[in-house]
Amino acid sequence: MLIEPFRMAGSAAFVTAAYDYVRDVPVEPKWRTGPADLFLVVDGVFLNRPELRGVWNYTLWLDADPEVRAERMRVRDGSEPSPELAARYAGAQELYERDAHPRQAATAIIDNTDHAHPRRVFADSC
Repeated sequence: MLIEPFRMAGSAAFVTAAYDYVRDVPVEPKWRTGPADLFLVVDGVFLNRPELRGVWNYTLWLDADPEVRAERMRVRDGSEPSPELAARYAGAQELYERDAHPRQAATAIIDNTDHAHPRRVFADSC
C-alpha cells in the first residue's frame, strides 16, 4: 500500500498509514498521490531487517547509548516505562542487533547520543 505504489513515481496512489499502534487498531486507508520527484522517508526501529534489505535506497542507523535511548523513550511516552516494558524494549533491541546486524546493513551510522551534535561514524557504502 506504500512502497510498491510509491515506486511508480506519481502514477499510482499510496497509503501512508495503515495501523494506529497507540490504540492497537487498523486505520481507514487514505489514498494519496504525489509528484514523480517526491522523496519517501520511512522512520522505524527495525527497518534494516534482512527481509527489508533492498527495499531502501539509503538507510541510517541512529545509535545512542542505552541510557540515552531509555530516557528518550521515557520522554517520548510521557511516563516512566514499566519494568516489563523496559525489559521488552531492551530485549527486542538486543535480538534485532544480534540477528539482523543493522549496523552492517545501514548505509551510514550516526552517533545520536548528543542529539544537538550528531556525528557520522560509518562511511557511505554507495
